Amino acid sequence: MITINIEDLTFHAFHGVHATEREIGGKYVVQIEMLADVNASCQTDDLADTVDYAAVSKRVEQIMNLPQNLIEKVAADIANALLNLDSRIVRITVTVEKHNPPLNQNIGFTSVVITQSR
Repeated sequence: MITINIEDLTFHAFHGVHATEREIGGKYVVQIEMLADVNASCQTDDLADTVDYAAVSKRVEQIMNLPQNLIEKVAADIANALLNLDSRIVRITVTVEKHNPPLNQNIGFTSVVITQSR
């Protein structure tokens, strides 16, 4: 098994329960950690034998472009979509950070972390 990380995928997205969040949007950062059965790629040096990082990033972007009320839902959607993208992914951890949330406090970001396994 190999752990693959894709870090700091940054988006301007429109998630949230407040109207201004849906109109103006905000900064979101996504972290992906995948445990995958791709040991063959260490010998073959062939993209077909590992998880395609570009395909993962594209799928995350597609999900980030669909506004949701809660980042919990966004994280779950990303985890489910990536497990369906490549059957060699056996466990995935997704972190979604919402920067400068409207909480009447000086907060850098809030985040949720979800881990799912096959």
